[in-house]
Amino acid sequence: GVTGRPVGFSARPALHFRSWDGTLLPLPFARVRCRYGPPLVPPPDDPGRDDEEAAGRVALDAALNALTDDLDEELGLVPEESGAPGS
Repeated sequence: GVTGRPVGFSARPALHFRSWDGTLLPLPFARVRCRYGPPLVPPPDDPGRDDEEAAGRVALDAALNALTDDLDEELGLVPEESGAPGS
């Protein structure tokens, strides 16, 4: 099967858009960090296995969040309160 590696990014200073994908736009002269995570192997194509596909999405989401959190910490960024309205 095909494997993929999650990639995390962080930058300071940067604009963080409140879009579905959390778009990040580094400002001029920003310090930017990028890191690859360990390879993720998706489950084989099996139309009747939606639970495996969902588990793969959860694993990818967790890997991306962990990478981004680590990079944000390296740059001294304070994490936003999760679930807080307007944050």
